[in-house]
Amino acid sequence: ACDRNSCETALEWAVSNNNLNLVQLLLSKTKVEYKTRALDKAKKSSKEDIVKEISRDPALIKSNALLEAAKNGNEDKVKQLLNDPEVDSDWIPWQAAIIENNHLNLVQLAINKTERKVDMSNYLQFAVRNGLEEIAREILKDPDIDYDPDYQFCNRNGGCEKYQISYRTWQILWRLAIENNHPNLVQLLLNKTEGDDRKSWALNYAVWKGAEEMAKEILKDPEIDLQLFEPDRDNPNTGGPTLKIAVDTNLLNVIPLLLPKTEKSHKSLALCVAVKDNKEEIYREILKDPEVEIPVNYGTYGNFNDYGLFCKIEALDWAVSNDNLNLVKLLLPKTKVEYKNKTLNKVEQ
Repeated sequence: ACDRNSCETALEWAVSNNNLNLVQLLLSKTKVEYKTRALDKAKKSSKEDIVKEISRDPALIKSNALLEAAKNGNEDKVKQLLNDPEVDSDWIPWQAAIIENNHLNLVQLAINKTERKVDMSNYLQFAVRNGLEEIAREILKDPDIDYDPDYQFCNRNGGCEKYQISYRTWQILWRLAIENNHPNLVQLLLNKTEGDDRKSWALNYAVWKGAEEMAKEILKDPEIDLQLFEPDRDNPNTGGPTLKIAVDTNLLNVIPLLLPKTEKSHKSLALCVAVKDNKEEIYREILKDPEVEIPVNYGTYGNFNDYGLFCKIEALDWAVSNDNLNLVKLLLPKTKVEYKNKTLNKVEQ
């Protein structure tokens, strides 16, 4: 029976019409999924006789017992119930219960009994979000797990369709690990991430999020190649070279790790940003690098103008204008003579 908004099964119709005899006839012919819906309907309308009848249905009882066994990590009981023909293992989310309750001993069984890749992707994402390293490792051992698939949505009737998402699966996993601060997952994800550009993306995302420990762990990979990062096209000042982003997010302890991997112009840009934002500890750290020098116009260095990544005033000028003698002393050895003269002339005028 259907109305404009939904359809109900024959069993649900019998419940709605308080027909106990018909309920008894239909139970053995109805899937557990619909028995559950019919039971909920009977409970909401306080049809106690029907509630009792549906609740003692053997298939419903055994299927729910499978879910409980999975939640409790009872391996023998799970295997026993999976072999029972009355159990509707396709409807009961017993695999998810195993993953969510961190039962490593049952993960392989859950993988073997999961047909839809989208389900395995969801289990993997849950494990990464919650820092369940061994669960994630076990799932990733499966050769059918596609780390970078054409993402699909599948309904329970088997219909699937591709759809566009903003982030690929590998990016989603990195985001979940970084946003939930799980450094223990870095090496596992690095091993599954192919391509310097993807590893660079992960590093930049960690730095952008201010996830210091995650960034440090990623930087241990010798293949990391620093690249520009544009996390928000509508707000370009949030992106740019990795070192500049680290200045923005105040990752003082990550700065020394980034400097040896950063090209000279990006070091100067980061210094300019640190000076401009008056981040003394950070600009002191950057100034320790022998390659740092003060160019006349950061806006013409590379493509920084395109990203809005430039300083409108020279670092030495800024220090003088703000009467910061200590910073002046720090900047003088890094500033070319012609710029020192320009600044001196401005002071004398």
